[in-house]
Amino acid sequence: MLAEVDHRLVYVEVKSSPPKGIHLPNVKGFLTRVKSLSPDLALFLVDTHLRMEDKINVLFQQAKGLFPEEIESVQRVTRGVFQLGKRILTLNTKPNLVNNIRVCLKHYFMDMVRG
Repeated sequence: MLAEVDHRLVYVEVKSSPPKGIHLPNVKGFLTRVKSLSPDLALFLVDTHLRMEDKINVLFQQAKGLFPEEIESVQRVTRGVFQLGKRILTLNTKPNLVNNIRVCLKHYFMDMVRG
């Protein structure tokens, strides 16, 4: 999904599979699309209440060598939301999808203000 938020392009890719059903090619595909679309913000949303640290964030760390300009390090923003680079965040739906998206947007725009 593509959206415009405050004149910024936001790309959201949703995975409905549990984390165990998401593999490295899925993450590489997402990162390839991020590189092609060049959004201001990209969200990798996994429709789950399961932990992201054990599988999803590990896959992004594995892809770091192929996309060093996109992935810096995994930083926890809040429960279920992680920043991987200046414009990429991963998130799940726990405790609340709307709240987690709000956290991502707020985090991104606060980072812009800080410079």
